[in-house]
Amino acid sequence: MNRVERGQATAEYAVGVLGAVTIATVLIHPDSPVVEALHAWIEDYVRRVLTIPLPDLFRWPW
Repeated sequence: MNRVERGQATAEYAVGVLGAVTIATVLIHPDSPVVEALHAWIEDYVRRVLTIPLPDLFRWPW
């Protein structure tokens, strides 16, 4: 690996980390519409899972 390529790899990691932090900030920020949509999706999913009758989850005999 050349000396120049070492710096390029470091810059690529920096851009990747910056992108990940940006996405995490958008998702975690409490006033974000993405957070509201995510909460609504999770709530709907949990409600649907909890309304499934138990015999449908565990059919006997396996």
